[in-house]
Amino acid sequence: IGDEEPNRLDLLREVLSQAIDFDDIFLYARQATPAYHPLENGTWLFADLPVDLRLKELERPQFEMEFRKGDREVDTSAGQMVFALKVIALLATLSTESLLIIDEPESFLHPNLEIAFVRMLKTLLTAFHSYAIIATHSPIIVREVPSECVQVLRILQGRIPIAANPPFQVFGSDITKITNFVFDNPIIDLPYQQTLLAEYGDQPYSELLERSTELNMESIAFLRNARSAHNE
Repeated sequence: IGDEEPNRLDLLREVLSQAIDFDDIFLYARQATPAYHPLENGTWLFADLPVDLRLKELERPQFEMEFRKGDREVDTSAGQMVFALKVIALLATLSTESLLIIDEPESFLHPNLEIAFVRMLKTLLTAFHSYAIIATHSPIIVREVPSECVQVLRILQGRIPIAANPPFQVFGSDITKITNFVFDNPIIDLPYQQTLLAEYGDQPYSELLERSTELNMESIAFLRNARSAHNE
């Protein structure tokens, strides 16, 4: 491991560009402080910030971020701003050979941003030779790591906790399969299944096939299997 620390500003640009299409980041200071002197219009261009500006300052409430593409402001979603703040928080505290403990990073994030978060985290952990422990209820995040890095926690009767790796490879696996096993998702009596049975349960298979514009093949297969099980 080299002694030189990664350039945090370069890393910030790199990982944010995975979730937001922008050319420049502007910082708006809500009020001037003794330590910093914003330009006359209250705006700092990210590239021109003083070298001694710490990323921790960006978390303080007197700053707001704005992303620009060319001469226009990028219309960012609330989830993208949450993602940006998560990145800043990590870069503000991460140091070489750190151990991060992150609780439910998927909160307020679009599924695409969950994937971007994992990609971002891998980039930062590699740059700082660090590791992370993540508690999550997201099958999307579970899908992005190999099974040997996943521990499924369960509480047995008597309040006894156990932890074990999934019995199949979750990396790149099917979301439904991960959800059913890792998160103990019940495979019967789901609300959508009850609706399908109420609306189409008495229709023969041939008529279900004719409703392909209303029903997907998974729903048709479920109805056919349910009908077969009922007739046995």
